[in-house]
Amino acid sequence: MGNAAKYLAGATVEPLSSDYTLTLDQSALAKGLAKITVTKPQAMQARRAMRTGVQDTDYNYVSELGYLIITIPANAASDSELKCTVTQGSYTVADGTETGTTYTFSGTEKVVPMTASYQLTCEQAIAGMPAELTVTDADGKPISRAVIYQVNSDGSQKLGSTNMKGTFTKTFDTAGEYTFYAEKAGSGRSWNQRVIVCERTAENDGKPFGISPTA
Repeated sequence: MGNAAKYLAGATVEPLSSDYTLTLDQSALAKGLAKITVTKPQAMQARRAMRTGVQDTDYNYVSELGYLIITIPANAASDSELKCTVTQGSYTVADGTETGTTYTFSGTEKVVPMTASYQLTCEQAIAGMPAELTVTDADGKPISRAVIYQVNSDGSQKLGSTNMKGTFTKTFDTAGEYTFYAEKAGSGRSWNQRVIVCERTAENDGKPFGISPTA
């Protein structure tokens, strides 16, 4: 996925618990960078205890602090991957001095395959004949009441919803290439699916013919 600034537009952060506060630098987003500052509320600062004249500090280390939430573009391809790298980071440890000790770190590139909640398929489409668009989940189960949209140059047009079998029937007037997607409120959407509609033949009223079963 290129153009990081485009995908980071409108990004937000969400902490996993109230123990930490996450702040996202909005000015860095325009440069294609997600700069996140993590702080711990004063009431949750590491406890200090005095033992035999030596100051001991109790630290709690966690591997996950929260989420960076971005918007995946609607026209992303089904084989898209999200690539991200922690180019630079730092943290400060309280050690009894006025400013503490600051350490820096970086990370290697991470590749995250992107998935869609639903799959939209169309086995065969011939101009002038009914074609079925089918919506299923990751386990192949049909999804009813999923709304089917057709993508046009000026936006998306709502066509209708799938039935209990997860299908929606549409008759194409002309041959060509069309793009659709399925969406169900509150539960996700499918990738954009390209459908090739073939010309209807003059023979046998456009229906397949000359097919013989084989053993």
